[in-house]
Amino acid sequence: MFVNVSGKNGYHVPLMRQAVRVRQGTSRWRSVSSGVPQGSVLGPLLFNLCTSAVVSVIRNCQVVRYADDLQLYLHCDPATLGDGIARVNEDIEALCCWASDNLLRSNPGKTKAMILGSARCVNSLDLSTIPPIRVSDSVVEFVTSARNLGICIAPTLSWRETVTATCNKICRTLYQLRTNSGCLPLRLRKALINSLIYPQLDYCSVVMSDITGVENTRLQRALNACVRFVFGVRRDEHIIHISEELGGRRCMSGAITL
Repeated sequence: MFVNVSGKNGYHVPLMRQAVRVRQGTSRWRSVSSGVPQGSVLGPLLFNLCTSAVVSVIRNCQVVRYADDLQLYLHCDPATLGDGIARVNEDIEALCCWASDNLLRSNPGKTKAMILGSARCVNSLDLSTIPPIRVSDSVVEFVTSARNLGICIAPTLSWRETVTATCNKICRTLYQLRTNSGCLPLRLRKALINSLIYPQLDYCSVVMSDITGVENTRLQRALNACVRFVFGVRRDEHIIHISEELGGRRCMSGAITL
């Protein structure tokens, strides 16, 4: 519940009361004097406005900011990796000091590090000999996979994990649809594939322009399974003559086109 009252200078001061509901129980209402309502669409925008000055303390790295996340990127040669990590630690220390001055806290437990490069370069690295990256005296873990806006990023920028995740989502969706396929008319099956499956194939397909032939084949087989579901075709039957009914979609170098 939100109540607006006029302050001494005529400004409207928002007074908020908030309660938490867990299952069938509800806590007592308590007044909230700061912050934004939970789940508000203004929350991410206001947070970015509040933390916009953080860029001014970053001296060495490039910054990518999201609603509740901040990423630092630094490019260096393999021979100067130690110096590059030192510069990253310098920016992290400045970032933590800025956060402390602004009554914010960093979260070392959710902070991860990754070294990106060619397969030859990444495979030749021994992570045990690399200087650690620290956040508030906590050592940051080097990971081999990280999710960024729904895309699985690998050190060699391979799309294998992303393709695997996409195919798994399609298989789970088709499994649920097949349980009721007997009562779904053809038109509805087409609509379900277009609304539930195609967005998963199209999402971020542009960035996967260098996908390998093996991964492209996996996506194509997942798409073929959708065609078989729509028209009730068995796995051992060809679908070339009916794939055009769904627009003739093909997975070409990772881009799903009509």
